[in-house]
Amino acid sequence: MRTSWVEICVSDLPESIEWFAKVLDFKLVDRDTHYAGLRRGETTILLGTDDGPYWSPEKERIPPAGSRGGGVEIVLMVDGVDSLYERALSAAATIVRPLQDQPWGLRQFWVRHPDGYLIRPAQGIRI
Repeated sequence: MRTSWVEICVSDLPESIEWFAKVLDFKLVDRDTHYAGLRRGETTILLGTDDGPYWSPEKERIPPAGSRGGGVEIVLMVDGVDSLYERALSAAATIVRPLQDQPWGLRQFWVRHPDGYLIRPAQGIRI
């Protein structure tokens, strides 16, 4: 049973599914017209379309595509962050901050989803 997950509102469901697969190696596990479930290891991300019934009550508050997620980052703890970084580079993803070791014990990089969500894949390291 999943105990928690992230759901994000996307402007283009097929594009977002492809982006998460190409850039961050997520696999599609569930899909309908306005919804998709993606998984990578133990991490689940749900995508909902901004024109679907689930997000319709929030429609007027949803920022336009490309400017969503301001002030929030989604941290993904992963194994093999170096190879994931190379994958993101190969996919021509928008890298916001390059791969580097941080003094708080993580090796990480920041990548931006086409709708503007900031995603930080990270791996624990010894400091």
